[in-house]
Amino acid sequence: MASATLLRDYERKQKAVKYFKSNDVPKKLEELLNIMLEDDPEDVFGYMAEHFSLLAKPPTISRVKAEEVYDNKGNFTVKVSICCKINGMDKVIASHYVYVPGVSNSHERRHHNGKKNANKTPAAQNTPIVESKRQIQRELAFINTIVAELLLQKNPADQQEIDQILRKAKCTATAKDDELIAAAAATAVTAMEDSSIPGRTQSERKRSGNKAHTGIHSTVDRNLSSDKLPRPVISPIDYDDHILATSIAIAQCAGITCRQPVYAHISRLLHGQAQEKYIMPIPLSVVLSRTKSSGKLKFVKEVFIFPAINIPYIDGLRNVIEVYQHLGRLSIKAPLNKSITDMGSYSPPIDKFEQIHDMLREACAHAHLEFGKDIFMGIKCASDEIYDP
Repeated sequence: MASATLLRDYERKQKAVKYFKSNDVPKKLEELLNIMLEDDPEDVFGYMAEHFSLLAKPPTISRVKAEEVYDNKGNFTVKVSICCKINGMDKVIASHYVYVPGVSNSHERRHHNGKKNANKTPAAQNTPIVESKRQIQRELAFINTIVAELLLQKNPADQQEIDQILRKAKCTATAKDDELIAAAAATAVTAMEDSSIPGRTQSERKRSGNKAHTGIHSTVDRNLSSDKLPRPVISPIDYDDHILATSIAIAQCAGITCRQPVYAHISRLLHGQAQEKYIMPIPLSVVLSRTKSSGKLKFVKEVFIFPAINIPYIDGLRNVIEVYQHLGRLSIKAPLNKSITDMGSYSPPIDKFEQIHDMLREACAHAHLEFGKDIFMGIKCASDEIYDP
């Protein structure tokens, strides 16, 4: 009995020696102890952890998840989260959000109850809802299935390789991939429907699953036969926003794992090495915006201001803030601070373009700045609303 125990201990020790030598542990540990003896660190174990972290394997992507979230205005937004394996543990490193205006508009249309929808059947009114949910889930399923599988075990620091994979995944989607995306999207839509109805039993969910071909919502007109039910129209998928969100999230993830700001990581990708000095961008601030009730001037959508480029960044930013604050204290027909958009810009009633010029000139005068020398103006024309092809 004792000999058997001694034999197991001997075999275990031999296995440990072989394992540690194959991974070069005794040599690295000896080097660390010699360095620690010379440096005499205050935090011994923190010093050791920092030293061994430099010897650890580079982080690799272990999971990519895209999900549907909403911003403070209720607009549809894509959230892409990147999970990496660092020091043998899975950690969510970075997430990025991208607003998708096209899908949001479909959400807005489904809540419209005007005269155009007055004579439509419930099935016809629910058609945009069905198409919208299917389209959204197909786009998210593309990231969660095809892209997530392609990026598995990739180093987030290899941005160029990852971007090529993302472009190739968009351009070379096969019929088999489309089937996989459609199956994942259908599962997600069914889960959304079940979770949205409280108190629903499992048997009821199974019965409703057999009726999935009639649409997502249960408000379909039951007087209609199956031949008259609207068939879902599957439009081509545009993955641009989702791929962009994935690429940006991976760039943020790489910056965090490399322990440097994201702009420094992107600069290193562009120039091959991190720059010692960086040039800050010119601060542009949107101060005036046009809304439906903001006067007769229709061709100007936004007015922004920016400082002179021959002054330090902090001084230019301070000048922009002072002009914005003084602009809020002015009054033209009505106090400006009573008409503020949710983005922070003012929306006064403006009938002529000269009013914008006079408002900014007066605000600069109150801030002791010269309009056209210290502060400049730019406009964003409403070309997408004027032009009608």
